[in-house]
Amino acid sequence: MNSFFRYFKLSLFTIFCTGSIANAADDGGGLGTFVDGVAIGGKGGGADIWGGFGGTVVGQPPAATPLNGNGSDGVSAPGEGVIGRGGTAVVINNESDPLPERNPFNPSDGRFVFGPVVAGGGGGAVAAIINARTYTVSQLVVGGGGGYGGQDTDLDPKPIRGSGGSGIGIVFNGEVLNLTSRAIVLGGLGGSGTSIDIPPTGGLINRIVSGGGGVGLLVNSGTVNNAGLIRGGNAAAAITPLFGAQGGAGVYLKSNTTFNNNGTVKTSETINPNFSVKSAVIIAGNGVLFNNMESGKIHAFPVANNSPIDPVIYLEGDSNTIIQEGQVSFGPRTGMPGEAIQVEDQTIMISFKGNNNTLELRNNYIITGLVRSTDGQNHLVFGGETDNNFDLSKLGPAGSAVQYTGYADYKKTGSSKWTFNGTQGDTAPWALESGTLSVLGQITGSMHAIAGRLQGTGSVGSLTHEADAIVAPGNDDFGTLTVNGSYIGRGGKVEISTALGDDISNTSSLIITGDTSGTTNVEVDNRGGSGAQTVNGIKVIDVGGQSDGTFTLLGDYTTKDSKSAVIAGAYAYTLEKTSSGSWVLASHTTKVDPPAPTPTPEPTPGPTPNPHPVRYHPGVPVYESVIQGMSALNSLPTLQQRVGNRYWNRAGNPVISQGDGPGLPEYAPAPDAGVFIDGNAVWARIGGSYTSFDANVSRTKTKQRIDTYFVQAGIDGQFYESNEGKLIGGLTGMYGYAKSNVRSFHGDGEVSSDAWGLGTTLTWYGETGFYVDGQAQVLWFDNNLYSDTVNTTLAKGVDAWGYALGLEVGQRFDINDYWSMTPQMQLTSSTLSMDSFRDTWEAKVSLSEGDNLTGRLGVSADYRNAWYDGNGQLVRTNLYGIANLYYEFRDKMATHVANEKFALNNDKIWGGLGAGGTYAWADDRYALYGEGLVNTSLKNFGDSYSVAGTIGFKVKW
Repeated sequence: MNSFFRYFKLSLFTIFCTGSIANAADDGGGLGTFVDGVAIGGKGGGADIWGGFGGTVVGQPPAATPLNGNGSDGVSAPGEGVIGRGGTAVVINNESDPLPERNPFNPSDGRFVFGPVVAGGGGGAVAAIINARTYTVSQLVVGGGGGYGGQDTDLDPKPIRGSGGSGIGIVFNGEVLNLTSRAIVLGGLGGSGTSIDIPPTGGLINRIVSGGGGVGLLVNSGTVNNAGLIRGGNAAAAITPLFGAQGGAGVYLKSNTTFNNNGTVKTSETINPNFSVKSAVIIAGNGVLFNNMESGKIHAFPVANNSPIDPVIYLEGDSNTIIQEGQVSFGPRTGMPGEAIQVEDQTIMISFKGNNNTLELRNNYIITGLVRSTDGQNHLVFGGETDNNFDLSKLGPAGSAVQYTGYADYKKTGSSKWTFNGTQGDTAPWALESGTLSVLGQITGSMHAIAGRLQGTGSVGSLTHEADAIVAPGNDDFGTLTVNGSYIGRGGKVEISTALGDDISNTSSLIITGDTSGTTNVEVDNRGGSGAQTVNGIKVIDVGGQSDGTFTLLGDYTTKDSKSAVIAGAYAYTLEKTSSGSWVLASHTTKVDPPAPTPTPEPTPGPTPNPHPVRYHPGVPVYESVIQGMSALNSLPTLQQRVGNRYWNRAGNPVISQGDGPGLPEYAPAPDAGVFIDGNAVWARIGGSYTSFDANVSRTKTKQRIDTYFVQAGIDGQFYESNEGKLIGGLTGMYGYAKSNVRSFHGDGEVSSDAWGLGTTLTWYGETGFYVDGQAQVLWFDNNLYSDTVNTTLAKGVDAWGYALGLEVGQRFDINDYWSMTPQMQLTSSTLSMDSFRDTWEAKVSLSEGDNLTGRLGVSADYRNAWYDGNGQLVRTNLYGIANLYYEFRDKMATHVANEKFALNNDKIWGGLGAGGTYAWADDRYALYGEGLVNTSLKNFGDSYSVAGTIGFKVKW
């Protein structure tokens, strides 16, 4: 009856009490810490023993629970008295409140012993309850230990012996708790008790019955930043495993809390093979963020060979996140007896139970065991800022034996690059949200590329490609990425690495085994290709199914036939769809299919020719034409164009008749004066021309229009005179400007050239009308090249220089006093040289040939006259018309673009007509002169032509 009463009393007592309990009905040792009715410390082994409460948490039912985390009284047999409880918890309400140093073995922790017979030890108190908004701990904090159980020799079948459960280290209720590297937070040590049993069979049995260890840190709210050590409390040792207990958890996190770990969190170090090791971290609630940072360590201690261990991190709830950048491991503690303990490699390191929870792996993470998602739609994320690798064969469905199982999907986040090898063991889908996902193995699930970069030489399942994502076949180089399924483009970009050249160029490629749909942009990265002509093109996207998707090249410019193109060397490439549905890069233009035959008697038209089988880049026509403007400025004038008429005879040099003069005999020439030849003079002239070229030889079929303007000045002096004639020499200087407008299928543009030059002349005027004129000049050029097609400057400030030599001979034949004919011949040679340069697309451009040799045959019809004005001063006039025939003997003008030669030759034979004259007055002191000229190609009459004019003024000195 007495025993029944004690058992009934114990049952009632246990029902009403939560918190840390020393025993529970048929259990032996005490329980560790309770939270929300759940034991988060350990429990003791089996026997019907009473014991005290452990430390409790404010707000836990029932009302019988001690307040403020104080320890509870122990329990004795009926009529035996009361066992003392643990001490009072420290309560921190302000940042400045001190946290006293505390001896973990202080008698106030529930270990008082009263009387000769102790039924069960009292429960340990919570060490500290921190309510302050922000608080920092830099010291040792230990939860109150469980009270010691008593020793007795009661022969009753239900002896009274038990130990108290231990208390929590810290309960945090504030906003920010900082645990520095000096902080050590330990759960309380479970109490122990000794008994001596005398069984009916005889003999003597000694037993130690232990109480459960307390949790190290309970987080009710806010954020914890840990750089120290947190460990669950140990259960007291037991001689017999049956009467042992579990240690406490290291950290217990409730809903909407955050834990940033740069320190160490450990399970207890209890050695009891009959009980599993409690989790190091327990997450119980929703919206928790647990961040195990790079230096963080979460560790569990096995207690015996292959002993059971709770998941090292256990999560139960929804919408929680674990960021794993540190270490999660298990193994024997240093110095532990039995260092050779065998550790089961199938231990669960992280376990999820709930929905919409996330485990994010980051660089340097270490997880030495299994990771399980047991139910719900939970996510495995590969994130962080530092690159890492992962073996896809570690992923599998729930129930499989691989390391990571049960996850609903996989994600790539962060700016890092994760490289995946192996073959995925399940078919869960993937999402790429940021950073780089490099697949060298096989991803069997579908891929949703939302943002970031998908690259590699492996394969993925069906691919949905969003606008902010990049798909780049190859692993930062040439390679093939395979999509095993369909492809849906939603405005994303495919990056292709190619050494742009001919059809067999090295290239990366995207293989799509299924259908394509939607729109996708394609960007080409030229890896050292110098360009070449293609025939079939460079295949970059291979479509195995229905090819309904549209792939648009993001080129360097838009061609004149409205296609986007990229540039390599001298060539331009467009993205073309083939008849099979694949896509190629082509530097040849699309051929026009012949019109379909019609059932009429009329013959059906043949194939339409392709006038531009090759596509050159838009700067090539400009480079091909750059020499023409300089050549126009470097040309030499005729003698008449440069200085006008200097040779006067007959009607141009009259003799005054008797009585007709002004009475000033010093002005009257002698009747036998004969020929008058101007000598010393200073002169200047300006001129301009407009030239239209349809080139005879041009790879780009260029049409060019050149406007030139110049000003030239000189000084002439007589060096020699005899009865046969005069020798006159001179120095010249000039400035010229030429603007060339270039038009071609491949591209339009402009070349502007400024020129400065010096020259010298030497002319023999014979008394008989024969003359010889020699010229030499050197010019320096500054060239600017611009593409109208691309709307950009191709090159600026390109230096060049050139020189020209010319020789002209002619003979005047008088017809009468007023008219004469002058056959003439001129030969001019021009040489140009230009500095090489690299254009906007790094194509090297150089002038390979810049020589020409031009001959001119001409004949002029001259009219001359002279008279004296009212002041008695001589006035002369000369008017002429001229016809010329030109022939180009040596037209070697060519440009190299990326080692491709582009020659530009105009028609060799030209003809021209011109008219001019000289008007001199004030006894030849002043003179105006000029000429206008029209020339045209005789091969393509009127297609290539030029119009030029010059006017000059000279003063005798």
